[in-house]
Amino acid sequence: MNINIRDAVNIIDYMFGMFASSLAVLSFWAGILCFDRHFIKDCDYWFKKSRDFLLWFERIGWNCVVSSVIICVVLPIIFTVFLILCL
Repeated sequence: MNINIRDAVNIIDYMFGMFASSLAVLSFWAGILCFDRHFIKDCDYWFKKSRDFLLWFERIGWNCVVSSVIICVVLPIIFTVFLILCL
């Protein structure tokens, strides 16, 4: 079953009977884009931090791609399977 973000927002909206979650998400991003004067600079900073984190794994022989796949794909799959089996 494929559930995307729009479906999740629609489910939350249906639960509360209003478009509160959609409005909250739109307001949040509009506020960040309009009022954060250093948005691009902040994005660049966090990108560099994430790159440095992934490059840290070179100490154990993983390059950036391998560490990214393990952290972003393999670990969430293991975690999800664990949660499904425990519940």
